[in-house]
Amino acid sequence: MQPTGHPTAPTAQPDCIDHTNPDGSVWSDSYGTQYTCAWYALEDNCEEWGHTSMKNGLNANMACCVCGGGDDGSTTTTPTVKPTPFPTPEPTTAQPTPFPTPVTGFNFGSGCRDGDGSFTRDLPERYQMEELGIIPAGKFDVKIQLEADGDLDITLFDVGDTSKFPEGKAIVAWCSAEQVEAGFNCGLLQQAWKEKAKYKDMKITYSGFHGDGLNLGNEYIRIKGETSTDLMMKVFAYEVGEAKVTYSWAHSRTDCCRGVPDACGGTFTATLDEDQILRIGEIPVGKGDLRVSLDSDVDIDIQLYDMDDTSTWAEGQAIAGYCQGEPCNYGPLTTSGYNVIDYHDRTYVYSGYDGVDGQQGNEFIEIEGITNRNLMMTFYGYKAGTATVTYSYTEPSGDSAAVKSALG
Repeated sequence: MQPTGHPTAPTAQPDCIDHTNPDGSVWSDSYGTQYTCAWYALEDNCEEWGHTSMKNGLNANMACCVCGGGDDGSTTTTPTVKPTPFPTPEPTTAQPTPFPTPVTGFNFGSGCRDGDGSFTRDLPERYQMEELGIIPAGKFDVKIQLEADGDLDITLFDVGDTSKFPEGKAIVAWCSAEQVEAGFNCGLLQQAWKEKAKYKDMKITYSGFHGDGLNLGNEYIRIKGETSTDLMMKVFAYEVGEAKVTYSWAHSRTDCCRGVPDACGGTFTATLDEDQILRIGEIPVGKGDLRVSLDSDVDIDIQLYDMDDTSTWAEGQAIAGYCQGEPCNYGPLTTSGYNVIDYHDRTYVYSGYDGVDGQQGNEFIEIEGITNRNLMMTFYGYKAGTATVTYSYTEPSGDSAAVKSALG
C-alpha cells in the first residue's frame, strides 16, 4: 500500500544543496542507496514518492532540492536527524562500539535448541522503515508474528545477495506497478492475501499486506525448513505506533544436532610463546560428551576454569590448572597422570600434565554427559611452540524442555 495523490513537489532553488547523511555520505531513502535525490529528479518521482520512505529523519521532500527540500542557505544548522546511525565520537579510554547496541530485537541464540522470544518496536514516523533484526542461516521452521493497531508491512531481504541492491534481494516487499516497471527492489511475495514461494530451498509463507484478516497491522512470516541464508526483516509503518513481535524456531535437524557420531567438532592449531596463557574459548552449558585433545612437540598444558564460580577467582574456579604458592587457583583435576573426578554432578577426565604415555604436550580433557557449567579453556606454554587441537562433542537431541530435564 503506497499513498498517492500528493501535490507536485516544488522545483529546486538555484542555490540549494541536497542534505546528506550524518556521516557526510549521499542521502538516500529507506528503500535503498539507489534512491537518492538524483533518482527523485527523474520523471514525477518527487510527486509520487517524495513524502514516503524516511531515512535519518528525512524524506525526499525534505532532503532533496529537486523535491522542494534541501538547504537553501537560509540556515546554518542541519536538521536534527534520528536515529543517529553511529554513536557520536567522544574521547574515551575504551574502544567505542561501532554500532549502537540494540535495546530490542531478535535473539535466536546458538546451538541446536529450539526457542522463542518477543519484543516491541516503536514506529515513531509514518512511511519509515524500521529494522527488526537478522534471522540467521541455520535456523529451522521460523515463525514471526507482528501485531499493531495501525497499518504496517513486513519486508524481508536476503542480505547474502547484494549483487543488485545493497540492502539485499527482496523476498517480501510490496511494490506498485510503476515501481516494478522502474526496477525497484520488489519482493517475490507482495500480495494482499496469503501467498507462498520457494526461495533458496526455503518454503516461505507471507500473510499478505492485508494482515490476518482482522487487522492490517497483524502480519506474519513462516519459513519451513532450514534458513539457507541470513535474512533481514524490517517493518514499514504506514501509521505511528508500536509493533509487538513474537517469534519461535524449532530444534535444529543438522547431522550434529541429530546426534550423528563425529558430526560435531573440528581441528585447529594454536601457537604459544614461552610462559604465555592463550585463551582457547568458552564451552557453554548443554554440550554432550565433550573431548578436547592437544598434540604438540613441546610442553603445553590444558587449563579449564568454571566461569559460573567467580567467588574467589576472577577467572573462575580452576578445574584443571597448575600453580604454586599461596593463594593459588589449583584445579582439583590437576595431576601429573591420568585423573578422574566428579565436579558438580559431572565426570571430568584428564590425561594429566605429563601427557598421554608420558609425552608432555599430548593432553586431553573429557566431560561425560551434558555440560552444566559455563567453562573457559586456556593453554599454558611452558615452552614456545604450536599445538594441534582436536575437539568433539554431541548436541542433545529433542527440544529445550528435554535438554533442561537432562541438565537437572
